[in-house]
Amino acid sequence: MNLRKLEGDVHPLLISGLFVLLLLIMIVPIVLFSGELTELISGGKTTSHDYCKNNISLNYGVICKEGSKLKLNIENNGDIVIKEFLFKVEEDSGSYLTRGISDLNLGASLNYSIDYHVSDEVNRILITPTISVDGELIACSVNNYEVGSLRSCLPDYGSDDDGDDDDDGGSSSNGNGGDDGPSCSDSDGDGYGANCASGSDCDDSNPEIWYDQDFYLDEDHDLYGVGDVIHTECWGEGGVYVYPMDEMAFNNEDCDDSDNIRWQLYDVYMDSDRDGYGFGDLIELCSGTALTFSIDVSTNHLSINDEDCNDGNSDVNPGETEDCSDGFDNDCDNDLCVDCSVESEVLSTGCRCEEEVYYAGYCCKKGFSAKPCSDPIPNSPLRNFFSGLLDYLFST
Repeated sequence: MNLRKLEGDVHPLLISGLFVLLLLIMIVPIVLFSGELTELISGGKTTSHDYCKNNISLNYGVICKEGSKLKLNIENNGDIVIKEFLFKVEEDSGSYLTRGISDLNLGASLNYSIDYHVSDEVNRILITPTISVDGELIACSVNNYEVGSLRSCLPDYGSDDDGDDDDDGGSSSNGNGGDDGPSCSDSDGDGYGANCASGSDCDDSNPEIWYDQDFYLDEDHDLYGVGDVIHTECWGEGGVYVYPMDEMAFNNEDCDDSDNIRWQLYDVYMDSDRDGYGFGDLIELCSGTALTFSIDVSTNHLSINDEDCNDGNSDVNPGETEDCSDGFDNDCDNDLCVDCSVESEVLSTGCRCEEEVYYAGYCCKKGFSAKPCSDPIPNSPLRNFFSGLLDYLFST
């Protein structure tokens, strides 16, 4: 009877204890992994993919408009080098993409010009940086930059008080109407015109346009064109350009006008054994951003170098360690085995000493030895005698 009563008392306690233990098992992992660093396991390798949030810090701002370009200042305040940027510029009349900048180092800043017609309708720029983590390229989430107002990069010429009879706003010594030469003829006051230091004007009745812009065919609408000039127009801040309906670009740098994510050529080599080292003749690959290029290289078995000496064996490349037993030049140094230096221990991978290969022992001045090197001291017969005697005694 007492035994049954004891069982009845212990049973609820066991249940309570197990419940508490179960709660601890559930809570501890949540506490440990509830931080900002998220671990994702893929292909047997653990990689942290929250670097964008914790290590990417950007300072950027719109400086001004310069003709058909939008000038941005970008600074990397994070802990990782930024490989590339993708910009999406949003205007009231639509939006367009452009991309550029490679390897923006830590703490570095630069001015970047987006080569596209920019109007006063620009209201937001979406900036997507790409970084490299553990050898893999990761496109970080979009950073929004709200545009307040855009000003022109052109200097403010102000009023003309230089004393000459032109309307250039400059002095007689700056070439804009100097007393020693023809005067600058600038009817629209934009700083461009006949005999003006800034340059000529293709429309001196409109201060927002002043230079001839060439256009090229862009059928895939990636901002990169091909072929010869198909249209030329007087251009500037007031240029009107409907994209992509016009199917035109400001350049002819596209290597594939049927694919809008591939437009530039890269030098690559075949990598048939997929060991990261290429071989053979140079190949030109048409690709795009750093992320697209990385995918194209992997998919097509390519490499950015030609350092492989055997592209049919993944165990043979400059990154391998020489193995004297397999007959291959594993590290591509044109030598089938490691040469032992004077008085060095033979490596476990094998070492050649006096044309013989050994896998244990020492290479000495006198040749191979099973024991550490111990050369006699020159000009000391007595020391030589005892050294030789000790070698004889310990070798028998």
